Formats: sequence, structure tokens, C-alpha cells
Amino acid sequence: MRRKGAGRPLSSKADPRVLEDLRRLVEPATMGDPMRPLLWVSKSREKLAAALRAMNHAISANTVGKMLITLGYSR
Repeated sequence: MRRKGAGRPLSSKADPRVLEDLRRLVEPATMGDPMRPLLWVSKSREKLAAALRAMNHAISANTVGKMLITLGYSR
């Protein structure tokens, strides 16, 4: 069993700007019902990851998916 705190640090901890850059990318593509707390993005995780890599962030599509959940978006 691993010790507490072992493993790779979260991408948002290693690169604090990545979460804010992701938020700026998904803001114009956000969809959902304003009366419900359900939000989703019209862009794919792969396209968002490619856009973040163009901004010099080392990130994968799976990590983008996890970060979107953190920001309150649904799949």
C-alpha cells in the first residue's frame, strides 16, 4: 500500500495556470439549462487537450476530463 501523499502530483498543482486556461477555453462552448446545475461542453476532451498543449501545458485528454469534472461539468 502506498503512503499518504505518494504518487504524481495533480496537474493543477504542478501547473496552476492550466485550470484557468481550461476555464477560458470552455467558457464560450458551455451549454446547459440555466435552471439546473448541469453544464456540459460542446468541444471534445481531445480538442481541449490539443488547445492546452498549444499553450505549452503538458496534459492529456483524460486529465482534461478529470479537470472538467472538478470545474462542475458533466460528460
